[in-house]
Amino acid sequence: MKSDGLADLLARFMERFVEKLLLENYRALKASAYNPMRFQRSIVTNAERFINHEGSISRDAVALADQRLAVDVARAQAQLLQDLTRIRGVFAGLERPRRGHSL
Repeated sequence: MKSDGLADLLARFMERFVEKLLLENYRALKASAYNPMRFQRSIVTNAERFINHEGSISRDAVALADQRLAVDVARAQAQLLQDLTRIRGVFAGLERPRRGHSL
């Protein structure tokens, strides 16, 4: 822990902790079977298929209305489309770094 001052101590911490531990853990996770992003493309593709399949949307909207999880079929359809669009957008946007954020 010998250092020339706080700036040197911080630089050593960043080098040892961030670069070695965090980045190594990130690389290990990215390459592992436990990577939560490994299904990203599949989620986006299936959300798009479901959004574009009127039969599925209609069938599921009727089921939601029948179970009284939606006021009526039209609102159930709207909610399904909104939710699926949001899910697709979240997973499609994961590849793009947000403004001011990068890894």
